[in-house]
Amino acid sequence: MRGHFVKCLIACHYVFFEYTAKETSTAVAGLFRGFSGYVDADAKSVHDVLFRPPSQRPPPEDGADADLAERLEVGC
Repeated sequence: MRGHFVKCLIACHYVFFEYTAKETSTAVAGLFRGFSGYVDADAKSVHDVLFRPPSQRPPPEDGADADLAERLEVGC
């Protein structure tokens, strides 16, 4: 069984760990919805959705408002 573990260090004070059963762009987009800032991500294609302009992101599956946050990729 495959899954996706996400870990983030936020502002040098907080660590965010999350697991999703599916390793998809939709899952990654949901985890980061509303987060604006720098993201250090590997080159895996599931992360590309994070750096698209808001108008080019898929709509949330749960009917929530569109993600208007802006993120900057800093590479890995």
